Amino acid sequence: MIRLEWSSRFEKVLQKWIAMHPESREVIKQKLQLFSVDPYAPELKNHKLSGRLKDLRAISVAYSQSAIFVRHRQYLETGVVDILCQCLLFAAIFN
Repeated sequence: MIRLEWSSRFEKVLQKWIAMHPESREVIKQKLQLFSVDPYAPELKNHKLSGRLKDLRAISVAYSQSAIFVRHRQYLETGVVDILCQCLLFAAIFN
């Protein structure tokens, strides 16, 4: 299981989005839970970003919304790898 961590900006934007679109709360919650269990599940559409954001990745969490994140690996004293995904931004994607 992956540990998820939110930036304050991510939380603020997500709360604002849910306040304006309360019907999307459960879908977003389910996608983030799935992400913590299986970050490469096909329905998340996990992908690398390009350009200025080339070191980041994103997943699809709602129809036109993506969570942008960075993934860190931490090697613990026990020899176990701890994977942390820090969610940086909740963004609208316009085609």
